[in-house]
Amino acid sequence: MAPKRPHQDIDPSTDASNPEPKKRKGFRVGPENLPDGAWRRKNTKIKEDLIHKAKIKKAYKKVKAEVEQQQQQQEKTVSQQQQQQQQTNDNNNDNTQQEAESQIHPERQALLDDDQDHPANPRPGHDESGTAPPPPPRREKQPRNNNNNNSNNNRRRPDYYEKALQEGSRKKAEAEARAAEQRRREEERAHKVADRDRMRRAMLKARGIKPSRGGGGRQQHQHQQGQHKLGRESHVLLEKVKRMVGGAA
Repeated sequence: MAPKRPHQDIDPSTDASNPEPKKRKGFRVGPENLPDGAWRRKNTKIKEDLIHKAKIKKAYKKVKAEVEQQQQQQEKTVSQQQQQQQQTNDNNNDNTQQEAESQIHPERQALLDDDQDHPANPRPGHDESGTAPPPPPRREKQPRNNNNNNSNNNRRRPDYYEKALQEGSRKKAEAEARAAEQRRREEERAHKVADRDRMRRAMLKARGIKPSRGGGGRQQHQHQQGQHKLGRESHVLLEKVKRMVGGAA
């Protein structure tokens, strides 16, 4: 069978199994066929901003990785130093313990020598019969100086409970002050309402209008005008003027 004829466009020197890698194209924000103008400038600006942000993120990741690597190295160095220090301390403790065990205290050595020289002598602190002498009388404790106690008490700071009690008493006083102020305002309001009602009744009485009961139990006034009582009306108006002048002053 005759061999196949190679294509003219393909170079026989290149290997078909290893094609050339494709070049990576850049990203697009908008269409490429925009005319020169506001939209094209806007797309260009957006693309530049995205590229700048990507570079910043890349640099941040690089710096972060370097900082983490330095921290790990420092922690590793510190842990190694601590281990070495611990080993050194353990070795020193072992050496001191061995030296202490190997050496005997001079007093103990003297006692051992004395026991070897005089094995029949009684123990120190005992008489010939072998009984221990009575202990010396105990000294009575003297009372401490009261001045030192007073100075210590004065220097002692207030504890948590004293502070809490002070805070509670302060809040209680504030609450009582607010309640007293509220009662005073309510009494003043009730006094003003009663005074206003009294003035209204006096004015109606001076004008000769008598209150009457209408349907439904609601208090109504007759529309007919009665005989004016100028003396009473003048007293009511004078009192009203005094109140207005006193309030303005």
